[in-house]
Amino acid sequence: MSRISQPFAGFIVVVALSVGLPSTTPAASMNQACAASGRTTKSATSGQGLMLCQSGTYQSFTSGSNAAAMPTSFTFTAQTGVAFNTVACSNTVTISGLSVPVYAAVSPGATGSPYVKVNGSTPGTTTYGAVFNGNTLQVCVTSANYNMLQIDTAVSVGSSNFGFSVKTGNKQPNPFTFNNPANPVIKPTTVDNCATANISALSLPSPVVVTTNHGSVTALNINGTGWAAYTGSQTISNNQSLCVRITTSAVAAEVHTVTVTIGNAVPGVIPQSAPYTITNP
Repeated sequence: MSRISQPFAGFIVVVALSVGLPSTTPAASMNQACAASGRTTKSATSGQGLMLCQSGTYQSFTSGSNAAAMPTSFTFTAQTGVAFNTVACSNTVTISGLSVPVYAAVSPGATGSPYVKVNGSTPGTTTYGAVFNGNTLQVCVTSANYNMLQIDTAVSVGSSNFGFSVKTGNKQPNPFTFNNPANPVIKPTTVDNCATANISALSLPSPVVVTTNHGSVTALNINGTGWAAYTGSQTISNNQSLCVRITTSAVAAEVHTVTVTIGNAVPGVIPQSAPYTITNP
């Protein structure tokens, strides 16, 4: 537990928070705060975790006094469709309504490794910072490496609590189909085939993997942008079309089973696949 002290109405106000602050003993922290203005203190704490010290006399806050450490309410807007394993920072809010400086804090070691930014401070791993009226505040958290998973972060500002949520986007498409193309009349040859419907339901690009039991996958044409050599690492986005180019084998009457999979090896995604066949003459 740690505290920040500030002269207030002839007393020293010591605001104590138990979330994400440096660990010091109550007596040591109070003595340090009160000694700064020539006062002494007792080591007790009030139910709200707030203390007053005045010439050796300890007084606990009343509920009315506790409001001094309560900022005007604000909202961190929830974020959705966030990329996997990416630092997402909240909207910036301006602190107001305080009568004393307080700490803004998140729990160290919490899911997503959250941290706060006071007055646009350089990003890092600072889990707390002193704020007062007119200061700006953001909270940042690393999104999950998992499909459509939400991380909720609690942020304490003085005696008030706020929340910030970050939810990853969707890399799992709706089911899709490929029709069987016309069979070739020569072998080997190139056969192009396109999905009968655009890929849907994605809010993030999703990987495309194409396999064939014979011949080879040579190129993809995503959303009509032109044929590009197949690398196994291409991605497709929502409402885009997909065409696949296969070079068939030289074996007569050989049946090629081609399988197109979207969302392969993405944590939390059930990959969607569509097969089609090509038969050599």
